[in-house]
Amino acid sequence: WDKAMQLFDSMALSKVRSSTISFNSAMSACEKCGEWEKVLELFSFMVRSKVKLSTTTYNASISACEKGRKWEKALELLSLMMQGQENSDAITIDSTVSACETSDESQKASELFRDLVQNRGEDSTAAFSAAFGACESGDDWKQSFQYFNVMVPAKGQPDAITFNAAISACDACGQWQQALQLFRMMVQIKVEPNTISFCAAIGACENGGEWEKTLQLFSVMSDYKVECNTLVLISAVNACERGGKWG
Repeated sequence: WDKAMQLFDSMALSKVRSSTISFNSAMSACEKCGEWEKVLELFSFMVRSKVKLSTTTYNASISACEKGRKWEKALELLSLMMQGQENSDAITIDSTVSACETSDESQKASELFRDLVQNRGEDSTAAFSAAFGACESGDDWKQSFQYFNVMVPAKGQPDAITFNAAISACDACGQWQQALQLFRMMVQIKVEPNTISFCAAIGACENGGEWEKTLQLFSVMSDYKVECNTLVLISAVNACERGGKWG
């Protein structure tokens, strides 16, 4: 990032007007190196210089807030972005929700998620993935169910992506009962499970020591024409070992 800033500063000394692209390049370099304060300085300079702000500009700035645990600033930037003409994307939502989660502001993250999905019509799949990613890293499966309950009314019937995110969060948090409950619900409402669905559900059961349920799920994969991957096979082998089922 030092080199990027040197080039950026040399442009200013040469009285070359910096463009949105040059600012974004410098900000992205700083953000990737964890220099969140420098990113926010560049953002402020862009505003003062009346340089056009882009989605990339906001994304780099909000990501910097996440790394700096500045959730209030992240929300401020998101609000500013939505007042302007730039559209948020999956990165914007992911970074903002994660900024709240990493700052131990789970309630704020939940409120933001609800607002994004229900009131502002944002990409609910992106918001959901971001929220569930935070739940997985934070070992908070109960919070993930709250997100799921918000998501379902917003989208109507949940799709495979929604279920997969929820099941994966339960798997990551060691909640095999909830993972299996979601998988069964998925089948009951005729949402076709795929490799990710089976992998997460089987992994959750296997990690929970439920070898019989692991093998039951494994045995019905062919019914849905889902191919096994390495992780599923490993889980099935481990289940057989635990249950003494080698015959």
